[in-house]
Amino acid sequence: MMPRAAVVWAVFVALGMGGCGDGASSERGTSTPAGTPSATSTSGDEFYSSMDRLVTRLDRAVAAALAGEANAVRRIKGVVRDAREQLRARRAAGDGVSPAGNFVLTTAASARDYAIHGEREGLQLIRDVPIVEAHDALESEATG
Repeated sequence: MMPRAAVVWAVFVALGMGGCGDGASSERGTSTPAGTPSATSTSGDEFYSSMDRLVTRLDRAVAAALAGEANAVRRIKGVVRDAREQLRARRAAGDGVSPAGNFVLTTAASARDYAIHGEREGLQLIRDVPIVEAHDALESEATG
């Protein structure tokens, strides 16, 4: 039950970052599909490009978990590790906190927990909402 709370929290964070509001009814048409990099096209900043690539890797790893691939949990754990490293490097460079980057890490950690416990419904939820929102959040943060 705890992983579901993590996903709900992650969705609230994403929505609080501008994922809902007056334009929410048209949001579905403007969101980037899962697995499609978006921040890389709007920012030359390596951090946002790297984080966006991690979201794409996460999407593919979650799809692998849904397909029952044996190495999917390991792949998701790799995304969690790499996201943490990116966030640590950003802080060490004095670039401050990245709410969008933290959202990527939270989404990956939730996906890891769902995959470990074989919770297909949670994995599908991760693909349907937080992964798409993570791409959008990175793009928004990258463009200021």
